[in-house]
Amino acid sequence: YLLTEDDREGIEKQREFVRIALSTPDFAILEGPPGSGKTYSICELILQAVNRNERVLVCASTHVAVDNVLEKIKDHPSVIAIRIGKDHVSEKVRDCQLDKIEFYESRKIKNRLLRKKKKNQLTPSQEYLLECLEAGSTNIISDIFLEAANLICGTTIGILKHPEISYKSSVTKTVYDYLILDEASKTTFQEFLVPALFAKKFIIVGDYRQLSPYIDPEDIEGNLDGIIKSEYGAICLDLFESYFFSSKFKKRVDKWKNQLIIEEEEDLSDYYEQQARALNLSCIKIE
Repeated sequence: YLLTEDDREGIEKQREFVRIALSTPDFAILEGPPGSGKTYSICELILQAVNRNERVLVCASTHVAVDNVLEKIKDHPSVIAIRIGKDHVSEKVRDCQLDKIEFYESRKIKNRLLRKKKKNQLTPSQEYLLECLEAGSTNIISDIFLEAANLICGTTIGILKHPEISYKSSVTKTVYDYLILDEASKTTFQEFLVPALFAKKFIIVGDYRQLSPYIDPEDIEGNLDGIIKSEYGAICLDLFESYFFSSKFKKRVDKWKNQLIIEEEEDLSDYYEQQARALNLSCIKIE
């Protein structure tokens, strides 16, 4: 297990979360800022779950979050992990991709069976497996590992590429004991529903202060309308344009200097001056 350091700060809260998650009949929530130990708590939960012969589905909206969990736990002897998806996968976990497992494991198993064949030690089932591998039917290895795997990892949408989950598959849908959703604040409810259909219990992990990677411009405009006066908004646009052209002409003219001349009411001219100072732009106020 991972949470073994009794003197480490926050260790008891992490252990308490794992106890709650393992005993919950439906869901549990783990919330905390970056660096608070959420990932190690997830890994501890996974290890204890697989040691109880339970299967775990780990999902997140980003590949980075998925791979971050998998990197820390994939080499543990009790974990049989498969990473679903081919694109944007970390080099450190590519050996967990299904096509890589099928390729390398089929070669290893085939060589082992050939050695046993020379000694006339093959069982009927081993003979059949060797015939399949020699005929190029390596997908049988994928089927074996998919059935044996106790940890499946992928993004909330990419998980649909799992052969047993894919909507195109006629195979009976696998039901996992746990769905662990990491970086939940970045995940929409619709994205959550995709893997949630295949799990008995939901473990929601994240930081509510973490922004979603997808932001609707209309929502931003609506929020800012009540905060920034229209006059101040126009000032920000003016200064942005001045800053842009100043940067552009500095590259062409060695001694270029952009000088703002401000002739406005006092409160607006003060705001101009504050924003210009923030952008390191020179300005002259006309009283």
